[in-house]
Amino acid sequence: DGHCLRDHALAALDIEAPRGDDVFAATSLHTLIQMVGSGLGVSFLPKMAVQAGLADTPSVVIRPFENQADGVPPHREIVVAWRSGSSRAAEARLLAEALKLD
Repeated sequence: DGHCLRDHALAALDIEAPRGDDVFAATSLHTLIQMVGSGLGVSFLPKMAVQAGLADTPSVVIRPFENQADGVPPHREIVVAWRSGSSRAAEARLLAEALKLD
């Protein structure tokens, strides 16, 4: 609740945040996928999690977003930042390279 991905997803679909006693939450993607597979609702998953096979279970159906009016599906930008002069700059660059999408 209150995480920026949640807020972005709700805004992209122009829907109100669910409220009440029937709202469940998970702290990991694995738990979230198990909850969806058990019939407790629907959720959003990052494309990279789907591509990694986290939702490869018969009880979960993956449906990609439809393109918006401008032809582009909802998306968000991920940035890798590090302090100038960091001793781990090389690792940060490797992480940034690994996260690049085609």
